[in-house]
Amino acid sequence: MTTGNNAWIAAAGGRYPATADYDTATGWGSANAAELESALVSPKICPVVQSVNPAKGAPGGGNTVIITGTDFAGATAVRFGSTPVAFTVTSPTTITVAVPPGPVGRPWT
Repeated sequence: MTTGNNAWIAAAGGRYPATADYDTATGWGSANAAELESALVSPKICPVVQSVNPAKGAPGGGNTVIITGTDFAGATAVRFGSTPVAFTVTSPTTITVAVPPGPVGRPWT
């Protein structure tokens, strides 16, 4: 038996409280359903950078750079090399950054 109802639960002496249509195989419909669902949800996707435009800028910094890619909505940090920078997530696919000073003629990393 993979599904039950409150009548079946009552027949078991009330040891398994559940809502109607409780699925005894998966636990769906139980008080633990949210916990079960979170365990089954796919892991969070990591952001992917597809382009940085422009690829180079003035050595004194201050350029505005547009980073495009995927899954930026939850971004918590942006770095140029090891330097953290302020940024704005303008969409789940775009981040805008004011670039810090850096070496002359070197591409962003």
